[in-house]
Amino acid sequence: MIKTVLFDFVNTVARHEPTREEVLQQFIKDRCKKNTEKHKIIKAFNEVDELNPYSSVQINNEAKKQSFYEAYNKILFHKLGLMWYNEFYKYYKSVKKKWVLYEESLKTIEALKAKNIKVGIISNFDKHLDIIAKELQIYDLMDIFVVSAQVGLEKPDVGFYNYVKDAYNLDTTTTAYIGDSYSLDYAPSRQAGYAGYLIDRHGLYSHVSDRITNLFEIIRVVDNAS
Repeated sequence: MIKTVLFDFVNTVARHEPTREEVLQQFIKDRCKKNTEKHKIIKAFNEVDELNPYSSVQINNEAKKQSFYEAYNKILFHKLGLMWYNEFYKYYKSVKKKWVLYEESLKTIEALKAKNIKVGIISNFDKHLDIIAKELQIYDLMDIFVVSAQVGLEKPDVGFYNYVKDAYNLDTTTTAYIGDSYSLDYAPSRQAGYAGYLIDRHGLYSHVSDRITNLFEIIRVVDNAS
C-alpha cells in the first residue's frame, strides 16, 4: 500500500516556459543558422545533466553559477557539434522565462489527496522554491516540502533521502518517489528504500521498468498497490 507520494520539482511537477531546450533551439537558429531537432537537444541536455549535475548547496552565488554553466555549456555544445558555447549563458539569461506546471500535475496531486495519500516535494533547489510553489498554487497542498539548499543535503546523496524519511517519520516501503533523473532521483531513492519511479516524458529510459510517461500514471500505481 502506498501512503505517501513525493515528487521532484524541476521537469517533474513544473518546467520553465519556454523550456531550456526551446531556448537553445532558438539560439542555434539565430546564431548558428541551423535547425536542430528538439529531441536531439533534449537527449544532449539529459546526458550532460547525468554527467554534471547542478549543486544548489555548493553553488550559492552568481559567480559560481556562471562558472558552472560555462563548463556545462561547453560539454553540451560539444555533444551537439556546435561552437559559441561561451555565448549561450548570457543569451539564456536574457530570455524571459516563467515556471509553469505540467498539464497533469495539479490533477495528479488533487487525485492523490482525494485518496488520503500524503504528497510532497523534495527537490534540489535554492531557498526560493517555496515562493515559486506558492505562485503555482501547490504549496498549501503539500504535506512534505524539503529543499536541498535549506537542509544542506542534496541528491544523489542517499543522506538526503534519509533526512526526508527521518524528518517526516516516513515508512519508505509505503512511500513512492517520482523524479526525472535516473542518477539523482530513481537510483538513490530506491537505494534508500523508497518505491522509486522515473518519469520519462521523452522516451530516454526504455530499459527502466519502473517508469511512467505522465504523472497521472502514478494513480494507477497507487491503486494497484492497494
